[in-house]
Amino acid sequence: MIRESTFGQRLLRAVDVVSYGRGDDRRRQAMFQSALVAALRTAAAAAGLCWDRWTWERAGDGGLALLPPDEPAPLVVDDFVRALDRTLAWLNRDLKRNARLRLRVAIHRGTAFPAENGWAGRGVVAVSRLLDSAPIRRALAAADSCNLAVIVSSRTFDDVVRPGHVSLREADFRKVTVTVKEYSAEAWLRVPGLRPDEMVADEAG
Repeated sequence: MIRESTFGQRLLRAVDVVSYGRGDDRRRQAMFQSALVAALRTAAAAAGLCWDRWTWERAGDGGLALLPPDEPAPLVVDDFVRALDRTLAWLNRDLKRNARLRLRVAIHRGTAFPAENGWAGRGVVAVSRLLDSAPIRRALAAADSCNLAVIVSSRTFDDVVRPGHVSLREADFRKVTVTVKEYSAEAWLRVPGLRPDEMVADEAG
């Protein structure tokens, strides 16, 4: 039996494509998947991160990225997100509304270990619950002109944002409560291009 402690802490990032299910023909969904990977690669390179060293667990309309221990968390929380927002804006600039690539992103540092059907561990559960939570879904759904919404776990926020390791500050985020299945925790939400008071996100859900 493999113990979580054997693998230590990893920076986890989960991504999901908004309204992927509406692209019900094979060609359109394939295009979304290709655009997603291209956007992530481009943003990682622009932020000085090495995509080829990330472990990418595919999930059709998104995926889970496990980053090597030496990939700096501040670059992921700040530079990568900014680069991803710019990349999405460029990709979507001439597209119709229902053809745009819009993403939800969750970031958390926690435990992860390989299991029979992918990755397991408390960190994997946490980042998945953050990604699927009502606050981030509502925030991006209400911000139709925006391409991206990001939710950061309280632990990652306290380690990276609060100490000043990034250009972002607490005032750039909206504090929310995430409750999904057995998971309940505080987190920090950001929609690039909007002030926190402009976001539509219930405090629970």
